[in-house]
Amino acid sequence: VDADVGFHNALVRATHNPVLISVTSSLQDLLIKSREITFRGPPTGATRALNAHRSIYEAVKAKDAEGAASAMHRHLQETLQDIEIAIREGRLEQKL
Repeated sequence: VDADVGFHNALVRATHNPVLISVTSSLQDLLIKSREITFRGPPTGATRALNAHRSIYEAVKAKDAEGAASAMHRHLQETLQDIEIAIREGRLEQKL
């Protein structure tokens, strides 16, 4: 969870967008809880997130804005699926 949070925080800081930085900072505790819930699921979710992070990082490193946006969109869709699975499996109630 710490590495995941660190990766997302680094991306947000790299935008130099004060509004995005402020919003993300305000939601930090909620985002951490969300990751704790989804990471308690099948290990494929964590592996998939790591691969997504690698794709996002490589696109940013290559200054490929379209590729980074596409990789981030896929990552968010996969994260949404992980959250939906956590809800169906009752993992949300266990944590909250």
